[in-house]
Order: sequence, then C-alpha cells, then structure tokens
Amino acid sequence: MGAIELELVQPLSGESIQKEFLQKQGEGINHIGFFVDDLAAETAKLVGKGFRVVSSGRTTSGGAFAYFDTDRVGGIIFELMQRPPQAR
Repeated sequence: MGAIELELVQPLSGESIQKEFLQKQGEGINHIGFFVDDLAAETAKLVGKGFRVVSSGRTTSGGAFAYFDTDRVGGIIFELMQRPPQAR
C-alpha cells in the first residue's frame, strides 16, 4: 500500500479508546494516524486549537504517540506518531 499503513486492532483486556469506540459505535474506522517529526510541538498546536489528548505514551522502541478527541470534526480520532530516533 505504499506509504499507507493499515492497522487492525482487537482490544483483548482492560480499558482503551479502541474498546470504548467498539462499545459506543461498533466496528469501523477508529482513528487515522499521522507521522510527525516533533510530537511535542504538533501536540501543542492541536491542544492550542482546543483538541484534547485522550491517550498518549511511548513505544518500547523509543517512539511516541498521542490520540486526540476530534469527534467534533468528523467523528474519527486523530493519532500523531513519532518514530524512534533510529528509524528517522
């Protein structure tokens, strides 16, 4: 698929935004992700525009991510992802 990455997610246990989505809306597109070079700077821009971070963290490989509540502009969560330093 070229530069497009498709991720299939099945929540198995615990609470998550994916589990919440399934309970509220059923199966479908949960979120759209975008790779960014500077997660902190891009997060600050979205927060400054009124979007709320609903989940964030770091990956075991050193990358990072943040999910934003963007229901009011399309009903799909946005995810920003920063690759680990060795993958940039």
